[in-house]
Amino acid sequence: MKEIKMQEVKIEELEMTNGGVNWTHVAGGIGTGIMAGGPLAGPAGMVAGAVIGGVMGALS
Repeated sequence: MKEIKMQEVKIEELEMTNGGVNWTHVAGGIGTGIMAGGPLAGPAGMVAGAVIGGVMGALS
């Protein structure tokens, strides 16, 4: 649960756009991916969710 709390703090810190990428969306996508993937597949799911969430966030 610590990772989810840390991610929520990061989302608040990253409310800015840098280089055309909305990092708030990226951080939110990573946090969502960790929360969705973690219970399903453990650490591997967290990593996969973070990568996929980050990419989806960057594109949104």
